[in-house]
Amino acid sequence: MNLRSPHRAPAQKLRERLREATNEAILAAAEKVFAEQGLRAAKMEAIAGEAGVAVGTLYNHFEDRESLLAELVAARRQQLVDRMDEALEKSERQPFAVQLRALVFGLCQHLEEHQAFLTIWMECDASRDGSSLRLALNKPNRDLRPMEEIYRRVETLVRRGLREKALRPEGAELYPAMLMGMLKGFMHRRLSLSHANVPLDVRVEQIAEFFLHGAGA
Repeated sequence: MNLRSPHRAPAQKLRERLREATNEAILAAAEKVFAEQGLRAAKMEAIAGEAGVAVGTLYNHFEDRESLLAELVAARRQQLVDRMDEALEKSERQPFAVQLRALVFGLCQHLEEHQAFLTIWMECDASRDGSSLRLALNKPNRDLRPMEEIYRRVETLVRRGLREKALRPEGAELYPAMLMGMLKGFMHRRLSLSHANVPLDVRVEQIAEFFLHGAGA
C-alpha cells in the first residue's frame, strides 16, 4: 500500500473537519452550560451531555475545564473583536456620529446573538479571586477579558472623534470610560431582560444620542 497515496489526503481532511465540528459542538454546549450553571459550578459531565459526546471525548479535545473555558472565551472574544474592527474599518471615513453608531451596533448585535455568553463575559470581567476561573483567564499568551478588548476599540473611536473635532477636548480623558460605562450598563440591563422588547436599532440610537448630547433637555 502506498502510504503517500492521494486517497490519504481526503481522509485526513475529513478527520480534521469532523474534529472541528466536534470541537465547535463542545464549545456551543459549554457556552450554554457555563451560562446556565455558572463558571464555578458547571461540570465537564454536564457539558459532555449537552454536546452529545462521551466525557472521554471531551478530554480528547480539552485538557481540563479551565482549558475549555479559556478556549470558549478566546473564540467568542475573537468573533467580537473581528466584528468591532470591521465596523471601525468600514466607517473610518464617515462622520464621527456614523462611526459611533456603527461600533455600538456591531457590539450590541454580537451580544444579542450570544446572549448566553454575555452572562459568561460579565462574570469573567468581575472575577478577581483565586479560583479556577482566574487560572483559565490567565492561560499563557492569552488576553481573555473581552471588556478590555471593547475598551481599546472605544479608545480608538474617541481619538477619531477628537481629531474630527466632533468631541470637545475638555475632559476627553474620561470619554472612553463614560462610553464604556454606558455599554456595560446596556449589557447588565440586557441580562435582566428588562428591555428585551426594545428593537436593537432603537437601543443603539439611544446610546449614541446620549453620548453625543447628554441628558440635558
